[in-house]
Amino acid sequence: MMLGIDTQIILTIGAVALAALLVVLEQWKGPRPFRSWKLWLALLFLIISIVASLVESDTASRIEKERKADMKLIQKLNTGLNALCFEINLKQYDTMYQEGCSFQLSTCLPVADLNTTGLYGEYIHFNFHPDSGWYRDKRFVLKWPSIIFRFDSTRNTVRFDMSPFGVRWKDQLAWKAEQLTDISQVRFGLLMMYGVDTETGFPADTEWSPVEYISIFANDYDAENLITTLTPRLPSSATDGRVIYFHPENQSVRDQDWFQFNIDLLQMRSNLIHLTDY
Repeated sequence: MMLGIDTQIILTIGAVALAALLVVLEQWKGPRPFRSWKLWLALLFLIISIVASLVESDTASRIEKERKADMKLIQKLNTGLNALCFEINLKQYDTMYQEGCSFQLSTCLPVADLNTTGLYGEYIHFNFHPDSGWYRDKRFVLKWPSIIFRFDSTRNTVRFDMSPFGVRWKDQLAWKAEQLTDISQVRFGLLMMYGVDTETGFPADTEWSPVEYISIFANDYDAENLITTLTPRLPSSATDGRVIYFHPENQSVRDQDWFQFNIDLLQMRSNLIHLTDY
């Protein structure tokens, strides 16, 4: 296979192209060059054959690529899930802004069993400030104390893992994801909150954000394990101007005020198609 085109198709196109060349040479010969309508018709049919062969090759390659991606997706959906990995892709920070902001990641799982009915859930907080970088505020009780931020200046990203991934209740792991498909049961929410000016009671400046987008991976940061990408969204309420939410790209929003979401694992398919070789 060469350049995504099957070898047999290449040979077919080569043969048809050679035939087309011979037709052109025959047209050039004789007392009335390029006057034979039959040869021109033959040349047209040969060109149509080349185009049809290329279309057939492209269609077959695309179908095969999608088939391979579907097989990979099925395998991944049934693999064990240990860690849920977050990669915060940062903007180039503008030094004119000297403000900090806080982030809140929420996880929630509806439950109904013999012991309890309601929700398991928790809120995980962390912060950013141009002087301190990315950190967790030790003044408050830290949920998921095992979360550690790793800044990569080359990639301009911050990474952290939730491992083993599950939903905690009263600081205990109440539910653990056994395989990747389990995370579709969890409702997530991720937002950024600006600080408020103590004099005016409003955010000093809401035109900036340190985050471009947030990627979520399964188990590690390999490109094939990308689950979804979260992009910034603004709430519909005009009075809530100091909050930016992050919501899965290409996933419809059901709640314009809170942007909570369940992850649609089928979003992995388009990424796998992009990464799958012919």
